[in-house]
Amino acid sequence: MRSLKKSEMFPKQRQILRRSFLATPVLIAVIAAATPAQLFAQTKKPQHKTAAPAVKPAKIDCGGGIELRVSGASPTQGTLLIAEVRSAKTLSDIAGKWIDRDISFWQATGASVPKGANVWRALLGVDLEQAAGDYKFNVTGKSADGAAVACEASLVVRIGKFPTERLKVAPNFVEPNPEQAEKAAEDQKKLRALYATSTPEKLWTGPFRIPLDGVKSGGNFGKRRVLNGKSNSPHSGVDLPSPTGTPVHAALRTFRRNVRRACRCRQHRDHRPRLRHLH
Repeated sequence: MRSLKKSEMFPKQRQILRRSFLATPVLIAVIAAATPAQLFAQTKKPQHKTAAPAVKPAKIDCGGGIELRVSGASPTQGTLLIAEVRSAKTLSDIAGKWIDRDISFWQATGASVPKGANVWRALLGVDLEQAAGDYKFNVTGKSADGAAVACEASLVVRIGKFPTERLKVAPNFVEPNPEQAEKAAEDQKKLRALYATSTPEKLWTGPFRIPLDGVKSGGNFGKRRVLNGKSNSPHSGVDLPSPTGTPVHAALRTFRRNVRRACRCRQHRDHRPRLRHLH
Protein backbone atom coordinates (compact mmCIF):
# COMPACT_ATOMS: atom_id res chain seq x y z
CA MET A 1 0.00 0.00 0.00
CA ARG A 2 1.44 3.38 -0.93
CA SER A 3 0.94 6.39 1.32
CA LEU A 4 -0.08 9.77 -0.05
CA LYS A 5 1.43 13.19 0.58
CA LYS A 6 -0.66 16.14 1.67
CA SER A 7 -0.16 17.72 -1.73
CA GLU A 8 -1.89 14.69 -3.26
CA MET A 9 -4.96 14.81 -1.02
CA PHE A 10 -8.46 15.65 -2.16
CA PRO A 11 -7.86 15.51 -5.94
CA LYS A 12 -11.58 15.68 -6.68
CA GLN A 13 -12.05 18.94 -4.80
CA ARG A 14 -8.81 20.44 -6.05
CA GLN A 15 -9.01 19.24 -9.59
CA ILE A 16 -7.45 21.62 -12.07
CA LEU A 17 -9.66 22.28 -15.03
CA ARG A 18 -6.73 22.16 -17.39
CA ARG A 19 -7.88 19.33 -19.62
CA SER A 20 -6.33 19.38 -23.04
CA PHE A 21 -7.13 22.72 -24.58
CA LEU A 22 -3.88 24.60 -24.04
CA ALA A 23 -3.71 22.47 -20.99
CA THR A 24 -0.03 22.94 -20.36
CA PRO A 25 2.98 24.43 -22.11
CA VAL A 26 4.44 20.92 -22.23
CA LEU A 27 1.53 19.56 -24.29
CA ILE A 28 1.60 22.55 -26.58
CA ALA A 29 5.34 22.08 -26.94
CA VAL A 30 4.92 18.61 -28.37
CA ILE A 31 2.63 19.73 -31.18
CA ALA A 32 3.99 23.25 -31.73
CA ALA A 33 7.56 22.02 -32.11
CA ALA A 34 6.54 19.90 -35.10
CA THR A 35 6.33 21.23 -38.61
CA PRO A 36 2.93 21.50 -40.35
CA ALA A 37 4.04 18.73 -42.70
CA GLN A 38 4.62 16.44 -39.73
CA LEU A 39 1.35 17.44 -38.11
CA PHE A 40 -0.65 16.57 -41.21
CA ALA A 41 1.32 13.43 -42.07
CA GLN A 42 -0.85 10.39 -42.68
CA THR A 43 1.04 8.23 -40.19
CA LYS A 44 3.04 8.91 -37.06
CA LYS A 45 5.01 6.58 -34.82
CA PRO A 46 3.57 6.57 -31.27
CA GLN A 47 5.87 8.12 -28.65
CA HIS A 48 4.10 6.51 -25.71
CA LYS A 49 3.17 2.93 -25.15
CA THR A 50 -0.40 3.92 -24.23
CA ALA A 51 -0.81 6.29 -27.19
CA ALA A 52 -3.30 5.33 -29.84
CA PRO A 53 -2.10 4.90 -33.42
CA ALA A 54 -2.10 8.09 -35.47
CA VAL A 55 -5.06 8.64 -37.75
CA LYS A 56 -5.49 10.32 -41.09
CA PRO A 57 -6.03 14.07 -41.09
CA ALA A 58 -9.31 15.62 -42.16
CA LYS A 59 -9.24 17.66 -45.37
CA ILE A 60 -12.41 19.48 -46.41
CA ASP A 61 -12.97 21.45 -49.62
CA CYS A 62 -14.85 24.56 -48.52
CA GLY A 63 -15.32 25.85 -52.05
CA GLY A 64 -13.85 28.95 -53.66
CA GLY A 65 -10.33 27.58 -53.39
CA ILE A 66 -10.53 27.34 -49.60
CA GLU A 67 -9.54 24.20 -47.71
CA LEU A 68 -9.96 23.25 -44.04
CA ARG A 69 -7.51 20.79 -42.54
CA VAL A 70 -7.50 19.16 -39.10
CA SER A 71 -4.50 17.06 -38.09
CA GLY A 72 -6.67 14.14 -36.93
CA ALA A 73 -10.10 13.12 -38.23
CA SER A 74 -10.71 10.64 -35.39
CA PRO A 75 -8.71 11.79 -32.35
CA THR A 76 -8.75 10.06 -28.97
CA GLN A 77 -9.68 11.74 -25.69
CA GLY A 78 -6.89 14.02 -24.50
CA THR A 79 -5.58 14.80 -27.99
CA LEU A 80 -4.29 18.20 -29.05
CA LEU A 81 -4.95 18.95 -32.73
CA ILE A 82 -4.05 21.74 -35.08
CA ALA A 83 -6.62 23.16 -37.47
CA GLU A 84 -5.62 25.02 -40.61
CA VAL A 85 -7.52 27.06 -43.19
CA ARG A 86 -5.76 27.52 -46.54
CA SER A 87 -6.67 29.81 -49.41
CA ALA A 88 -4.99 31.36 -52.44
CA LYS A 89 -6.99 34.51 -51.71
CA THR A 90 -6.87 36.81 -48.72
CA LEU A 91 -9.10 35.83 -45.79
CA SER A 92 -10.01 37.63 -42.58
CA ASP A 93 -11.96 37.17 -39.34
CA ILE A 94 -11.37 33.40 -39.27
CA ALA A 95 -12.95 31.82 -36.18
CA GLY A 96 -14.10 28.39 -35.12
CA LYS A 97 -16.57 26.62 -32.86
CA TRP A 98 -15.65 23.27 -31.31
CA ILE A 99 -18.32 21.63 -29.12
CA ASP A 100 -19.03 24.41 -26.60
CA ARG A 101 -15.83 26.43 -27.03
CA ASP A 102 -14.95 29.36 -29.29
CA ILE A 103 -11.70 28.73 -31.17
CA SER A 104 -9.37 31.58 -32.11
CA PHE A 105 -7.23 31.35 -35.25
CA TRP A 106 -4.00 33.20 -35.95
CA GLN A 107 -2.59 34.07 -39.37
CA ALA A 108 0.47 31.94 -40.03
CA THR A 109 3.66 33.41 -41.48
CA GLY A 110 7.16 32.24 -42.20
CA ALA A 111 8.74 29.28 -43.95
CA SER A 112 5.92 26.88 -42.98
CA VAL A 113 3.44 28.75 -45.17
CA PRO A 114 3.35 27.66 -48.86
CA LYS A 115 4.24 30.40 -51.31
CA GLY A 116 1.20 32.36 -52.39
CA ALA A 117 -1.07 30.81 -49.74
CA ASN A 118 -3.10 32.56 -47.07
CA VAL A 119 -2.97 30.30 -44.00
CA TRP A 120 -4.72 30.52 -40.64
CA ARG A 121 -4.11 28.05 -37.78
CA ALA A 122 -5.63 27.19 -34.42
CA LEU A 123 -5.09 24.71 -31.60
CA LEU A 124 -7.99 22.35 -31.01
CA GLY A 125 -8.21 20.32 -27.80
CA VAL A 126 -10.18 17.17 -27.06
CA ASP A 127 -11.02 16.99 -23.36
CA LEU A 128 -9.82 13.94 -21.46
CA GLU A 129 -13.40 13.32 -20.36
CA GLN A 130 -15.12 14.28 -23.62
CA ALA A 131 -17.65 11.57 -24.45
CA ALA A 132 -16.75 9.46 -27.46
CA GLY A 133 -18.85 10.18 -30.52
CA ASP A 134 -19.31 12.33 -33.63
CA TYR A 135 -18.76 16.10 -33.38
CA LYS A 136 -18.73 19.05 -35.74
CA PHE A 137 -15.99 21.66 -36.00
CA ASN A 138 -17.35 24.79 -37.66
CA VAL A 139 -15.23 27.56 -39.16
CA THR A 140 -16.37 30.96 -40.42
CA GLY A 141 -14.65 33.98 -41.94
CA LYS A 142 -14.66 36.54 -44.72
CA SER A 143 -13.07 36.71 -48.15
CA ALA A 144 -11.35 39.80 -49.53
CA ASP A 145 -14.60 41.03 -51.11
CA GLY A 146 -16.50 40.64 -47.85
CA ALA A 147 -18.30 37.44 -48.79
CA ALA A 148 -18.99 35.03 -45.94
CA VAL A 149 -16.88 31.89 -45.67
CA ALA A 150 -18.17 28.81 -43.85
CA CYS A 151 -16.85 25.29 -43.56
CA GLU A 152 -17.50 22.23 -41.40
CA ALA A 153 -15.40 19.22 -40.45
CA SER A 154 -16.82 16.04 -38.94
CA LEU A 155 -14.55 14.60 -36.25
CA VAL A 156 -14.98 11.31 -34.41
CA VAL A 157 -13.72 11.30 -30.83
CA ARG A 158 -12.50 7.88 -29.74
CA ILE A 159 -12.01 6.50 -26.25
CA GLY A 160 -8.44 6.97 -25.01
CA LYS A 161 -6.51 4.30 -23.16
CA PHE A 162 -4.99 5.58 -19.92
CA PRO A 163 -3.76 3.82 -16.76
CA THR A 164 -5.72 3.67 -13.52
CA GLU A 165 -4.20 3.56 -10.04
CA ARG A 166 -6.30 2.10 -7.20
CA LEU A 167 -5.38 2.95 -3.61
CA LYS A 168 -6.89 2.28 -0.21
CA VAL A 169 -6.24 5.10 2.23
CA ALA A 170 -7.57 6.46 5.51
CA PRO A 171 -10.95 8.23 5.10
CA ASN A 172 -9.51 11.59 6.18
CA PHE A 173 -7.27 11.48 3.10
CA VAL A 174 -10.30 11.45 0.80
CA GLU A 175 -12.85 13.78 2.40
CA PRO A 176 -11.74 17.40 3.01
CA ASN A 177 -12.58 19.32 6.14
CA PRO A 178 -14.71 22.50 5.80
CA GLU A 179 -11.68 24.78 5.55
CA GLN A 180 -10.09 22.68 2.82
CA ALA A 181 -13.37 22.39 0.91
CA GLU A 182 -13.81 26.18 0.98
CA LYS A 183 -10.26 26.73 -0.29
CA ALA A 184 -10.76 24.14 -3.05
CA ALA A 185 -14.01 25.80 -4.18
CA GLU A 186 -12.27 29.19 -4.30
CA ASP A 187 -9.42 27.76 -6.38
CA GLN A 188 -11.84 26.07 -8.77
CA LYS A 189 -13.70 29.34 -9.33
CA LYS A 190 -10.49 31.15 -10.27
CA LEU A 191 -9.36 28.35 -12.55
CA ARG A 192 -12.72 28.17 -14.34
CA ALA A 193 -12.43 31.88 -15.15
CA LEU A 194 -8.81 31.49 -16.24
CA TYR A 195 -9.29 28.54 -18.55
CA ALA A 196 -12.52 29.87 -20.00
CA THR A 197 -10.59 32.87 -21.32
CA SER A 198 -9.31 32.76 -24.88
CA THR A 199 -7.33 35.59 -26.47
CA PRO A 200 -8.15 36.50 -30.07
CA GLU A 201 -4.46 36.56 -31.05
CA LYS A 202 -1.50 34.22 -30.63
CA LEU A 203 0.62 35.40 -27.70
CA TRP A 204 3.79 33.47 -28.49
CA THR A 205 6.49 33.50 -31.13
CA GLY A 206 9.00 30.82 -31.97
CA PRO A 207 9.02 27.09 -31.19
CA PHE A 208 8.14 25.45 -27.88
CA ARG A 209 10.40 22.90 -26.20
CA ILE A 210 10.25 20.23 -23.51
CA PRO A 211 11.58 21.84 -20.29
CA LEU A 212 14.23 19.13 -19.75
CA ASP A 213 17.19 18.34 -22.01
CA GLY A 214 17.17 14.93 -23.69
CA VAL A 215 13.50 14.28 -22.87
CA LYS A 216 10.95 13.76 -25.64
CA SER A 217 7.78 13.11 -23.62
CA GLY A 218 6.51 12.82 -20.06
CA GLY A 219 4.38 10.32 -18.20
CA ASN A 220 1.14 9.92 -16.27
CA PHE A 221 -0.94 12.01 -18.66
CA GLY A 222 -4.55 10.88 -18.38
CA LYS A 223 -3.84 8.61 -15.40
CA ARG A 224 -6.85 8.22 -13.12
CA ARG A 225 -6.63 7.60 -9.39
CA VAL A 226 -9.31 5.68 -7.53
CA LEU A 227 -9.25 6.26 -3.75
CA ASN A 228 -11.28 3.88 -1.61
CA GLY A 229 -13.38 2.99 -4.63
CA LYS A 230 -14.09 6.63 -5.56
CA SER A 231 -12.87 7.65 -8.99
CA ASN A 232 -11.28 11.07 -9.38
CA SER A 233 -10.58 13.23 -12.38
CA PRO A 234 -7.76 12.10 -14.69
CA HIS A 235 -4.33 13.66 -14.39
CA SER A 236 -4.26 16.40 -17.02
CA GLY A 237 -0.60 17.31 -16.61
CA VAL A 238 2.60 15.62 -17.71
CA ASP A 239 5.18 14.40 -15.19
CA LEU A 240 8.85 14.85 -16.08
CA PRO A 241 10.98 13.31 -13.30
CA SER A 242 14.61 14.31 -12.83
CA PRO A 243 17.19 14.49 -9.99
CA THR A 244 17.52 17.61 -7.84
CA GLY A 245 19.73 20.19 -9.54
CA THR A 246 18.66 19.33 -13.08
CA PRO A 247 18.27 22.52 -15.18
CA VAL A 248 14.62 23.25 -16.04
CA HIS A 249 14.12 25.41 -19.13
CA ALA A 250 11.21 27.63 -20.02
CA ALA A 251 8.94 25.96 -22.57
CA LEU A 252 9.12 29.17 -24.59
CA ARG A 253 11.63 32.01 -24.45
CA THR A 254 9.39 34.97 -25.16
CA PHE A 255 5.77 36.02 -25.22
CA ARG A 256 4.35 38.99 -27.06
CA ARG A 257 3.07 40.37 -23.78
CA ASN A 258 3.39 39.54 -20.12
CA VAL A 259 1.17 36.65 -19.12
CA ARG A 260 0.80 34.68 -15.93
CA ARG A 261 2.96 31.59 -15.80
CA ALA A 262 1.06 28.45 -16.70
CA CYS A 263 3.86 26.14 -15.57
CA ARG A 264 4.36 25.31 -11.91
CA CYS A 265 7.51 23.55 -10.78
CA ARG A 266 7.77 22.10 -7.32
CA GLN A 267 10.21 19.82 -5.59
CA HIS A 268 8.95 16.80 -3.69
CA ARG A 269 11.35 16.54 -0.78
CA ASP A 270 10.02 13.21 0.39
CA HIS A 271 10.94 11.37 -2.83
CA ARG A 272 14.22 9.54 -3.33
CA PRO A 273 15.62 10.51 -5.72
CA ARG A 274 14.04 13.93 -5.50
CA LEU A 275 11.88 14.92 -8.42
CA ARG A 276 10.81 18.05 -10.18
CA HIS A 277 7.12 17.93 -10.97
CA LEU A 278 5.94 20.09 -13.86
CA HIS A 279 2.33 20.88 -14.78
